[in-house]
Amino acid sequence: DLSKIEPDYRFYYECLMAPNARSVLSALKRMGELPTVTTIATGIVVALGSSLLGSDETYDLTNIGTLFAFLIVCLGVLALRVKEPTRPRPFRVAFVWIVAPLGALACLYIMTGLPSTAWYRFGIWMALGSAFYFLYGFKNSKLAAR
Repeated sequence: DLSKIEPDYRFYYECLMAPNARSVLSALKRMGELPTVTTIATGIVVALGSSLLGSDETYDLTNIGTLFAFLIVCLGVLALRVKEPTRPRPFRVAFVWIVAPLGALACLYIMTGLPSTAWYRFGIWMALGSAFYFLYGFKNSKLAAR
């Protein structure tokens, strides 16, 4: 799952990994500084998990996670346009004030068609992930100390 690369990079950059895990799990590749080891480890864990769950459950969880991530990207693009209008942007979206809201609405519309079990599991994973990130991050982030 390539969406795992950014959180891995964030954990590495914000120094949120334990020293041992950080040196082993967040090995950065020089070209592009991609956390290749954690990406491969995530792929293995996802493959094992998808072999244990039914295909419908796996598809639903994959869909809701991907759609939510894209929804956040659509809203984030708009937020950055307002918050940092002079920020250099090597890639610009044409008609961003139309495309981004329509993209976010399309994601929400598709997400509403997913079964309640997908929403329930998604909510649990979001709560656990957020709790871990914020509780561990507030205590251990070296960026917060700056």
